[in-house]
Amino acid sequence: MGAAGLPVYALALAHTGDVLEAHEMVGASALLVTLSSVGSVLGPVVVTVGFMMAGSAGLFVVLVAVYGALAAFSAWRLTRRPGVHPTSSFVAVSPRGTAVTATLVADALGGEDGAERAVPA
Repeated sequence: MGAAGLPVYALALAHTGDVLEAHEMVGASALLVTLSSVGSVLGPVVVTVGFMMAGSAGLFVVLVAVYGALAAFSAWRLTRRPGVHPTSSFVAVSPRGTAVTATLVADALGGEDGAERAVPA
């Protein structure tokens, strides 16, 4: 489950960053790390039980159950909350660029407003 779980953690962290204010991020990040750690500890135990109950297909049964529950929760959550409005502006950076490059480009284009014009909506 580890390789499939890493994108889920990154998406949860990104979504959390979009929803919360800057002063709330440290506590939220700590909670996400704690939940990830608990999942890392309990995952092998749950998969072992799955193997005992379903034989060699137990891993896949557990994966389908966990990610199916996550998908169902995500779909339910989409119906309960309005869309996310990012708390900061977006500046496009090339894959080879760095934070310094982004700052230089934003400054060259006239600050935040110039950076927003550089990215088509």
